[in-house]
Amino acid sequence: MCGAVTRQEKLFFSSEATAFTLIELLVVVVIFSILAALLSPALKNAREMGRRTSCMNNLRNCGLALQMYAGDNNGRILNYVWDGTTESTWWLALYRANYMTKRDVYLCPYFPPNKYSGNQYRTYGIRCGTTAIPADYLDRTESGSLCWEYTCLDRICSPGEYICLADTVGIVAGACYQNQSHEFKFKPIVGALHLRHLGAVNCWFADGHVKACVEQEIKDLVLREMPANTIITVARGDGTTAQINP
Repeated sequence: MCGAVTRQEKLFFSSEATAFTLIELLVVVVIFSILAALLSPALKNAREMGRRTSCMNNLRNCGLALQMYAGDNNGRILNYVWDGTTESTWWLALYRANYMTKRDVYLCPYFPPNKYSGNQYRTYGIRCGTTAIPADYLDRTESGSLCWEYTCLDRICSPGEYICLADTVGIVAGACYQNQSHEFKFKPIVGALHLRHLGAVNCWFADGHVKACVEQEIKDLVLREMPANTIITVARGDGTTAQINP
C-alpha cells in the first residue's frame, strides 16, 4: 500500500500551488530590459573594436607590401600613374608585381564595398599630391600627358609620425563617392580621411606601425610637417565633413 501523500505533493497537484503573479512577471521583464540596455553599448563597442582590429590587420599587410616595394625601388612607393585619361593606383603596382595578390586585403572589410568589386579606385587611400606631401618627400615625373608620383619613404624625417595609408571615403561625385577611396588629400578633391571606427581613422605610418587616430591627433601629426595654415578636412562616421584646420 502506498504511503501517505505529503503536503508538498498535494500543493503540487492542487490549485494551491504557488505561481508567478502578473506583477512579478512584469518585474522580471523590466529587469531584463534594463540589463539589455546597459549591456548593449558595451557589446556594440566590443563589436566595433573587433572590426577596427580586423581593418588594422589589412592595413598592416598593405604596409608590409609597400615597404617591400620601396626596398626594391630606391626607397620610393608609387602613389599613382596618370596617362591623361586613366589613373593607375598605388595598390595595382603592388598587386601586379606580386607583392600582395589577395585583392580583398587592400580594403577595409567594414565599409563599402567591403571586398574588391572590380573598381580599382575603391580601396584604402594613399596620401598624395603637393598639398598633402612635403616637397622634400615627393618625387614627381611628368612627360607629355604622363605623370608618375612617388613618396620617398627614405627621406621622411619622422616616419613614426607620418601617415601614408588610411581609411578613406569618396566625398565628391565620381567612382569613389560614398565608398572607399584610393587616395586622400587634406584638402580633398576625391577622397578624405574617414573616421569610421568609433570616431577614429585607422592609419599606416611610414615606420610600419598602425594606429587608430582621432581628429586632434590627425591635426597634430599633419602640422608637424606641413605649414600651419594647411587646410585639413576629414569625413566623420556619419558622413559629414569637417575642416579641422585652420
